[in-house]
Amino acid sequence: MFRLTRLNFKNAIVTSETLFGLGLELAGAIFAANVIAGNGDSAFELSSLGYLPWIAGVFIAFALTIDNDSGAVRSRLIAGYTKPKILLAQVLAGMLLSLVYMFLALIPIVIPLHETIMKHKTVPQLLWGLLVLACGFILTAALAAVISTVIFSRAGAILLFIVLMIGVNLTSAMLFEITVYANSTYYANYGNADRLSQREPLPDPVRYALKVYACSSTIVQGYLYDEVSSHRRNDIIEEQKKEIAYYEEHFGKDPKFTESHYDELEINQMRSALHIYEEQDLDYRLLPLYSLGLLVIITTAGAFVYKRRNVE
Repeated sequence: MFRLTRLNFKNAIVTSETLFGLGLELAGAIFAANVIAGNGDSAFELSSLGYLPWIAGVFIAFALTIDNDSGAVRSRLIAGYTKPKILLAQVLAGMLLSLVYMFLALIPIVIPLHETIMKHKTVPQLLWGLLVLACGFILTAALAAVISTVIFSRAGAILLFIVLMIGVNLTSAMLFEITVYANSTYYANYGNADRLSQREPLPDPVRYALKVYACSSTIVQGYLYDEVSSHRRNDIIEEQKKEIAYYEEHFGKDPKFTESHYDELEINQMRSALHIYEEQDLDYRLLPLYSLGLLVIITTAGAFVYKRRNVE
């Protein structure tokens, strides 16, 4: 299978689609670098690179459909390769190809903007950010590889991939609200607290299952990374803890304090916000596992469908 993976990678990387895609990825990275540079002294945000895996995914799907067009799949079946092995080799080749796209995209960003990128970030945070970015590229490539293998039409595969990428990122952003931020003070700032407070809480097994999906999106992963790695993050959490502790110490005991603007709803919102911060910290550390979980699901589902398709 590894021999087949290497062959798929070599065939895909020399296609005109891949060369054009690499050029477009480089152009997208230069645009992102200009946007980051235009922010001045602001800290680097990973979410500003969230669209780069999408560009790579489209052209990886283009490159990997070459086997369907050339009839190579039938030859490999005759040679003794099973359909699951053929699909897995495509997925691995797509993942390797996505890393080529990623490292090429980092060149015009890291070299001229290394000082901005390192601003307010520790070395472990930067390495973690690189891992999170790689997860986005790899997962997008895996989806592209599965679709380009299962769908025998090149145009159909590309169209389906684009539709799924749009749908996945939009729905993951909405699910992220439900699974992570429901009833938090985050929404109070945007006038949505009443709407969310009326929603029935999801059972924990459902909520955690949805979170695996939501936190695998490049949009959500970039947002979580930026939130948790913010240089003011620890200060905000400490201030929240002190405010809650001060409230619990004085409310009901100090008449002047009790009669002030503090009430039970307000302190519950502060506790909810603190819980959200703590849950975000945990999700931040689990981002690669979320990506791995969805990667396994996509590949397994693709193998299940592919086994039942007739290859002519």
